[in-house]
Amino acid sequence: MAKEQGEARVLTALGLMSGTSMDGIDAAILRGDGERQAEVLLHYHEAYDDAMRALLRRAIEEARDISSREERTPAMQEAEEAITQAHAAFIERIMAQTDFDIDLIGFHGQTVLHAPERGLTVQLGDGQALADRFGIPVVWDMRANDVAHGGQGAPLAPAWHMVLARRLPQEMRPVIFVNIGGVANITWIGEHEDDLPHAFDTGPGNALMDDLVQRHFGQPHDADGALAARGMVDEDALHQLLAHPALQTPPPRSFDRQTFAAAAEEALAHLLPEDALATLCRFTARTIIHAVEWLPRPPALWVICGGGRHNRTLMRLLAEETDAAVVPAEALELNGDFMEAECWAWLAMRAVRGLPLSWPTTTGVPQPVSGGVIARPAGGTSTSADEEPRP
Repeated sequence: MAKEQGEARVLTALGLMSGTSMDGIDAAILRGDGERQAEVLLHYHEAYDDAMRALLRRAIEEARDISSREERTPAMQEAEEAITQAHAAFIERIMAQTDFDIDLIGFHGQTVLHAPERGLTVQLGDGQALADRFGIPVVWDMRANDVAHGGQGAPLAPAWHMVLARRLPQEMRPVIFVNIGGVANITWIGEHEDDLPHAFDTGPGNALMDDLVQRHFGQPHDADGALAARGMVDEDALHQLLAHPALQTPPPRSFDRQTFAAAAEEALAHLLPEDALATLCRFTARTIIHAVEWLPRPPALWVICGGGRHNRTLMRLLAEETDAAVVPAEALELNGDFMEAECWAWLAMRAVRGLPLSWPTTTGVPQPVSGGVIARPAGGTSTSADEEPRP
């Protein structure tokens, strides 16, 4: 395996992402050096069942009131054990299906609380247990070092988006990559090689819509946006939501999946479920597109990634809100379902070399920082990748 600083040896890394959504685990295997060389080899997905989703909802509710990153409520502890076991079983299945020798695992875990203003970002899952079980170094807890240095801890995807943007023709830049998971975030990549990426959370992604659909229709999400397409947008409620104080805060900024939950409940309480869903869908679209107001230059292209791009109603609304082209990742021969898993494999490679995972223009950290805890198999010494990185 490569040394922690500077060595550009090519690694094969497995990235594991569950993030803020409760759909399941995405996995990607990459071969690369963490700097410029990258090849995507394989993708995998493991869906969570209803029992796991219910457990995660309980853990998220209980996590609201914790005061330290180490604190574990009963539901959080149960969820952490379940998440670790689910990832371990998934890794076993992946390894049984591939001939690649995995050098490194990048493990995100399940976000149950993200409150950088309180110095807290909590992702459940035990990276050390996975390292011990498989005898492979695991890089995990990648957001904490950024928060400890005064950053937002999110988004971290720009490091990977920069690699993808290099492959685009000049006329497609500036480009914005939009990830619509539980929360929506964007990365702006300029025309020039020395342009720093700009990134931040724009507002709600799928979380509010998923929660409403689960509550009123007993489904995990609005398949194809069909339910939202049946509803009517309530302009007064939409205006109330768009006035949320969090949206008036300039970047850098990041949100928890619950940031807008109370405001949405109040604004939409009088509406029929389909109308509430249509309003939430327009809310998500408008906050994404209006985020351009905080960027250096307007984009030539919006590339939509994450589960939200499967929502046809949301994709239509995004296109209506801008004059620039709006396309799913697949239009550029990218895989929009697995981009974050790819990113976590890439970040693991960068972490073991001490390369930056974030920049002042992406998370608001004062200077570029690396991050992650490198969990080594039993008998090794785990370390934090928080040395001063190369810019």
